[in-house]
Parts: sequence; C-alpha cells; structure tokens
Amino acid sequence: MAYLIARLQGGLGNQMFQYAAAMQVSKQSGYRFFIDSSYYLDQERIAPNNTVREYRLDAFNISAKNIPKYPAIIAYSLTKKRRINYWLRAVKIPLLHWQLLTENNYMSRAHNLVMYDYWNSEQYFSEVASEIKKEFTLRYPLSSEAIGWERIIQETNSVSIHVRRTDYVNNPITNQYHGVLPLSYYRKGLEIIKQKLNHPEFFVFSDDIAWSKDHLDFLSPVNFVKINGKNQDVEELYLLSQCQHHIIANSTYSWWGAWLSNNPDKMVIAPRVWRPGVDAKTAGIVPDGWLVI
Repeated sequence: MAYLIARLQGGLGNQMFQYAAAMQVSKQSGYRFFIDSSYYLDQERIAPNNTVREYRLDAFNISAKNIPKYPAIIAYSLTKKRRINYWLRAVKIPLLHWQLLTENNYMSRAHNLVMYDYWNSEQYFSEVASEIKKEFTLRYPLSSEAIGWERIIQETNSVSIHVRRTDYVNNPITNQYHGVLPLSYYRKGLEIIKQKLNHPEFFVFSDDIAWSKDHLDFLSPVNFVKINGKNQDVEELYLLSQCQHHIIANSTYSWWGAWLSNNPDKMVIAPRVWRPGVDAKTAGIVPDGWLVI
C-alpha cells in the first residue's frame, strides 16, 4: 500500500484546492490519502509574512483523515533528503520512500507522495468533481442566522458579489502578490449582469462589510451578508454557493463559492487579472464557461 499526504497551506479556498487535487491523484493511483495540517500549528515560523490562517476542512464531510504532526513532518523531510532516500531505496524500505509532488512534476509519481502546492485549477480535480461536491458539504446544521439568509437568497434571482480586502490591502507582501480589484471591475460586472438577467438582487460577501457599504452604493437592490460566530467563513461560503449567479473576486474563496453552485445556468464573472502578471484564463484558473473581464 502506497500513501499520499496532502500538505495544506493557506486559507479555506486554498485548502479546498489542495484537498481536491490530492483526492484525484489518490483515485488515479490507488494511494491511501491523508491530510497534513501541521502548517497551522507552526505557521508563524514557516511563513512569518503570510496572513495567519486556521485549518478549516474539518467543517466539511471530508473522508480523508488528518495524519499526526510528526509522521507528517518526517515524510515531508524525507522528500528533501535525496541522499537518504537513495540509501533507503537501496535497502528496500518502501514506507520510507517519499517523493514531493508539485505542479511542476505533476505526472512524475513514484513511491509515497507528499503533495505540496496550490493547485488552483479545476483541471487538477475534474475527474472527481462529483465526489468533491459531496465532500464539501457542511457537517453540521446551519445557524439560525444563516438559515434566514438562505431563505432570502433562494427566493430571489440572487447574484453574489465577493469583495476581498483586509490582508490584500493591509499586508504589503500580500498586496504586492495579489493586488486589489478596482471598483471599475464591479461596475462592469454589474452592467453585464443587468443586460443578461431579469430582476437581479445582489448579495455582497466581504471581509470588509463597512468599506463595501460605503463604496458599492451603485448596487440595487443589495444585501450585505454577515454571519456572526466561529463558523462565519464556512457558512458564508455555503450561502455564496446558494446564489444563482456570481461576480467573484481574485480569491479562491469566492472561486469555490461559484464552483459549488448547482445552478446549471449560472453566470460567473471573474477578473482576467488574477494577480499581477497572471491571466486567469490563460493560467487555467477560470473554468470554461465563466466570463472573464
């Protein structure tokens, strides 16, 4: 039996991409699949300049188990020790043969695998898409607050709008890497939506609701969705996915909200510039059928 460990990093949306990509490799190769969430126990040392995140896949009905910290660290370390790996192969200890799998060597698979990359494309999990939709369902009942929003969303021709700010604005390194979408992007998306849809009602999801209320005054009718409590991120993601159509940000969070939507006729508008120098369409980040502007 060979093993596959998905070494997680980043926020909720990135964790979902990493899990989905690992599930596909596990299905293709027959490897037993585990999650390594040890990054979140020591992230301030591993990535001191990154936004502090939490492991959040435990909010979903995922099937893979979380491997303990130290076996995960040993496996990852062995992918880096080429001379040790060479010796271990010579003495034929298969359980200690580990290969690091990234987007750059995706098809080069041997021994046990540690997957460590971002995998921000549907192409890495398209073969298991239906299974992923089942696994990324909430494992606990919605709060009464979320149920109220769900009812409103489902009664309208709902359009989600995601505005990502906080660390994109306040963290100089994150700002340089991701950039911030201009208001002109949302205005253009609004024009397209109003041309193509009858009676759209807008639902704004944001990590900066106050800013959004001040600057998205051109939206009408509009609702600003805010869930309180420890499960805010996953419940708002669920509500985002319940909208009929979507204007997403350059964010894996709203990417997943739009992708998980079950509306077969959904319109999804995405920014062409996903981050400085990266075209969302050319890079394969945006699925076929989504509109980039």
